[in-house]
Amino acid sequence: MYATKAEIARMFKVSSPTVYSRVEGVKKEIGKRYNKYAILDNMISIAVYIDYEKYKKMLADKNLRKYVPEFDKSAAEQYISRTKSKKADKVKEKIEIIKTDHVNAILILRADNREMDKLIDYLKKEMDVY
Repeated sequence: MYATKAEIARMFKVSSPTVYSRVEGVKKEIGKRYNKYAILDNMISIAVYIDYEKYKKMLADKNLRKYVPEFDKSAAEQYISRTKSKKADKVKEKIEIIKTDHVNAILILRADNREMDKLIDYLKKEMDVY
């Protein structure tokens, strides 16, 4: 799975300069730790980004570097799937709140992205909540 720098910044809630510096670090590791497919055009492998974020300090230290485990794409992908599962559970909780409080209630929900806003608007319309 690949994402742009802006998408990664939103995904991990970090600043754009942080992502840019991590990508520069990943570029230095291509051929050593990561293969040539770590970065494709402007797209960065999310698994590589997660791995680099986790081990960047150890990779920078010549003495600690030898203790860094080999890059394991499947471990990084498992982390991604666990994170998505937790977010899906939070969305389900918010939907349950809408279902239980829909009678003559004003719902104020905070959503981190437009897709969630669209879902909430759709559910409000379906349940006639104003």
